[in-house]
Amino acid sequence: MATGRSRDQVLFVGAYQFLFDSMFEMATGRSRDQILVVGADGFINQRFITKTLKLSNAHYIADSWHLLNKDLADKDNLAPVNYQAIKTNLKGMIDAESETYV
Repeated sequence: MATGRSRDQVLFVGAYQFLFDSMFEMATGRSRDQILVVGADGFINQRFITKTLKLSNAHYIADSWHLLNKDLADKDNLAPVNYQAIKTNLKGMIDAESETYV
């Protein structure tokens, strides 16, 4: 695909966009500007929330437990032997206080 995303990622983005668009269409008493926090696993990020979902005031809070212990640990995402080999480094990256993880 031209975007560099897999078919599943494109469907995922479209599903989130549909859900948020529908939510604001049905909840006319709320605006996108009133949403202040979005919690999710690591497959979305602040840019996705701000640009794609158009939630200009929302701050992303990572749910790293599910990312590490469910999403990435799922045998359909990574083979168990591969996951065990990289789990310590993944946890270190998630827990890092800066982008210069050593």
